[in-house]
Amino acid sequence: MEGSMAKELVTKSNSLINASYYLDLGEWRLITASAALARKAGIEITADKELFLSVKDFANLYDLDRTRAYTVLRSACDTLFERQISYLETIDGKKMISRTRWVHKISYTPEENCVALAFSPAVAPHIANLSQNFTTFYIENIKNLKSPYAVRLYEQLARWKNAGQTPEIELNELKRLMGVEKHLYTRSDVFKKLLTSCIEKINKHTDLQVTLHQIKNWRKIRGYRFDVVIQNSEDDAPTTLKLSSSQQRTWASKLVEAMEINREINRRLCRFPESSVSYSALRTAVAKALADPKIAATFLPLLKQVGFGKQGRKRVPRDEDGKPIIEDTISDTFTF
Repeated sequence: MEGSMAKELVTKSNSLINASYYLDLGEWRLITASAALARKAGIEITADKELFLSVKDFANLYDLDRTRAYTVLRSACDTLFERQISYLETIDGKKMISRTRWVHKISYTPEENCVALAFSPAVAPHIANLSQNFTTFYIENIKNLKSPYAVRLYEQLARWKNAGQTPEIELNELKRLMGVEKHLYTRSDVFKKLLTSCIEKINKHTDLQVTLHQIKNWRKIRGYRFDVVIQNSEDDAPTTLKLSSSQQRTWASKLVEAMEINREINRRLCRFPESSVSYSALRTAVAKALADPKIAATFLPLLKQVGFGKQGRKRVPRDEDGKPIIEDTISDTFTF
């Protein structure tokens, strides 16, 4: 039983994922675990129903010992009640910015064996998967993420795993979606380091493989776009990879271009002596390395991160469900 706990499925409406809020990791895990286990038990999530979460189940979900699990839950109970969400809704035909709490009641037992919470009336329907648009993921896929920013970014990217690519996300909007408070990471270069770190954690610890693309106006970063694919867990990597002369030059250039925002690629290419000479010399050296099928095969994971295997297919803009985007489908109805 304990080995299968982390397979619990989490469902949240996309409008809830897009809301403006900040949660620390313990609070986020409390909300996620409560929703996932209620879903598994077939419990309808409503504002007037308290959801009970045992310390044992929480510990199993996130690979914690019982003492640590209760400490996290108790701390989350103390702070979650004060957490708020800002969202846009339409009231009498007027678009208004509203604020609500995540929960309207939260409790814990002195015996240190369980906690209980009741979601607020505005939040409960979105946790309960009553909206048309929703995102699902397994706790097992994110339990090893220790940063609340990486968790929020994962939620955003999981929305687009069927489409394969996100739309462009403006810099300040991405900060909001990741739950970065306005007074933090105000310098774009510092935020980029945070973003790069989060992507590395997602690529290492989750089921997603993410590639970051910067979008600039001249030298200023305007926003970001992400390629998002589900990682293949099969250990069947080829031992050789034959590339044409044109492909060698093309993919060498793409690898060199990605050095600035991809640490893994940066580390690999910095092994070339030419990396200390010039980008042009490095591109030539990498292209020469890719001419060797055995060496090229070792580059395959990095090549995939810059789009290898996707060429030859014209990308059609798609939504997070993988459906072609034909027109603006944003609704004026209630939404976070």
